Amino acid sequence: MSRTKFQPLAALHAALDAWLWRRGIRQPAIRGLLCFEAGACALALAAGAALLVVTPLLLWFGAGLAGMAWVFWGWARFFSRGSGSVQPGALMGALLRWGCRMLVFALALYGALRVGASPIALAAGVAFGVAVGLAGYALLARSPGARGSGAGGTGA
Repeated sequence: MSRTKFQPLAALHAALDAWLWRRGIRQPAIRGLLCFEAGACALALAAGAALLVVTPLLLWFGAGLAGMAWVFWGWARFFSRGSGSVQPGALMGALLRWGCRMLVFALALYGALRVGASPIALAAGVAFGVAVGLAGYALLARSPGARGSGAGGTGA
């Protein structure tokens, strides 16, 4: 069987997918979404660190993307714990935790802006994080393997 994927990225994806499985994220589409978010975040931060001498914009873009990945991680953990039905009290707790995460994220963004971050790069990173999450989920929700019970291991 020939593989068309770039092998190091496929190995990184499989390792990250297995790590998410061990953390209790069982739904394949959600694991795929988080893999996309983490991969895009790691790529942006690595490129930003490499090009920091030239421009800090890519690093700030990666910081905004990392913030959105952190928010998605919180939602994925909440919805992966339940059995499918969400109790109103649990949903209220999730909304409060989400509000706290957004407050911490906003304070971190404010702190980054105070030390000289580019607001456009940070906002672009946040927007790109949302776009990657939505596009990744839409792409993975259409795949036949994403609709299963999620009991298939890494799915790689």
